[in-house]
Amino acid sequence: MTRRQAIFIISVNAVISLLISLVVVLTLGRRPVYVQAVPTPTTRPMPTPVASPQPQLTRTSTYIVKEGDTLSTIAEKFGVSLEDLMRINAISNPDLIYPGQELIIPGGELPQPTPTFTLPFQPPTPVFTPIATTLPTPTPVPSPAASKEGVYIEAVVNPGEKGKEAILIRSVAEKVKNLAGWRLSADNFSYVFPDFLLWPQGVVTLYTGPGKNTPAELYWGLDKPILHQVKTLTLYNREGQAVSSYQVRSP
Repeated sequence: MTRRQAIFIISVNAVISLLISLVVVLTLGRRPVYVQAVPTPTTRPMPTPVASPQPQLTRTSTYIVKEGDTLSTIAEKFGVSLEDLMRINAISNPDLIYPGQELIIPGGELPQPTPTFTLPFQPPTPVFTPIATTLPTPTPVPSPAASKEGVYIEAVVNPGEKGKEAILIRSVAEKVKNLAGWRLSADNFSYVFPDFLLWPQGVVTLYTGPGKNTPAELYWGLDKPILHQVKTLTLYNREGQAVSSYQVRSP
């Protein structure tokens, strides 16, 4: 093969390759291009709200005019307008109403009655009456010398009563007791017995006030009562030994 033939063959191959490339480009250029359509949003118109008609009040009631009422206060009380109240009652002058007049209330609200509250039944408060109790009479307190002497303070009568209060002293001894030199102590007060014979099972009454001694009664000679203020009475024999003690209880 000559050089000229070789160049010719190369040129032909180049042309063929160029033609093939051109055909491919033209073929691909004829394919349709698909584009996805995006829907455009549309705004729906909002429905316009329509106000529903308010029901008309057709209920009516009547009212009897009282002393001090005015047409405006009656209209305000029932929640209606003054004009409607005048129109339905054919009133031209709102000041021309009188007690006892019957008015028609056009569809107004009836005044609500004021609620009344009734208190529940209250049971009566129980009354407690204290039961009277009798306090025990004070018991004489014996001392070691009491059994030997056989004399003790038995009771106090009428404490605080002038001329009546007294102390009872009893003997349970088997022999007569001479109380001369014996002493009765009443807190800050003291009484010394005179020559006095106390017989077996006998009782001597010692009055705190003034008086004349007798075989059964002795008198202390004080100006005023003291036993309502005294707490303890103590009886001593002539040797100074405590024979009997008594706790005074005032009334």
